[in-house]
Amino acid sequence: MKNHFTPHKTTKKLFMFGTNLDRIVDEEREALKQKKLFKTFQLNIANTPRGRTLNTPIDNEKLFKTKIVKLILNNQAEKALELLCQHYHVSTVKLEIGMPKRDTKHQACYVPKNKTIHIAHHDILNNPYIILHEFYHHLRTTNAKHRGTEKNANEFAKEYLITYQNHSDTATFSS
Repeated sequence: MKNHFTPHKTTKKLFMFGTNLDRIVDEEREALKQKKLFKTFQLNIANTPRGRTLNTPIDNEKLFKTKIVKLILNNQAEKALELLCQHYHVSTVKLEIGMPKRDTKHQACYVPKNKTIHIAHHDILNNPYIILHEFYHHLRTTNAKHRGTEKNANEFAKEYLITYQNHSDTATFSS
C-alpha cells in the first residue's frame, strides 16, 4: 500500500515562493488563532444564558407577533395594522366600522378595491383573530385579485394567537 503525501499549506508556500520559513509559520499561526477566536465567539453566542442580549430573527418575530396581538386587544387595531403593513412591506389598509351593503351576514370583510377592512360592530375591533384574518386577505391580494384561501387566513391568525399565548408572559414591549 502506497502512502500518499500531500504537502501542508506551509510546505507548499515554502517551495513555491522560497520565502522565510519563520514568517510563513507566524502567518499560519496567526490565521489559526483568528479562526479559533471566531469559533470561540460563535460558541459563546450559542451558549448564552436566558437573559441574552442578542436576539435571533425567530425571537424578534415572536416578539413582533405578540406585540401585534397585544395592541389589538388594547383597542389599538389601527396601530397594529400600520405595523403589520410596514412589516410585510404592503400598502396601508384602512379600517372602517360598518359592512358594505352587499355583505350583512359576516362579522368582517376585506374589500380589495378600496383596500379596506370592514368591521360589523365596534366590539370586534379588539378581536385579534378577526383583524388578523382580514389583514391576511389584504396581504394576499394583488391587483384586486385574491390569492389566498380562508383556510390560510385562519392559519395566519391562529399563528399570531398561539405565539401570543406562548410568549405574552415573557415578552416586554417598547411602544
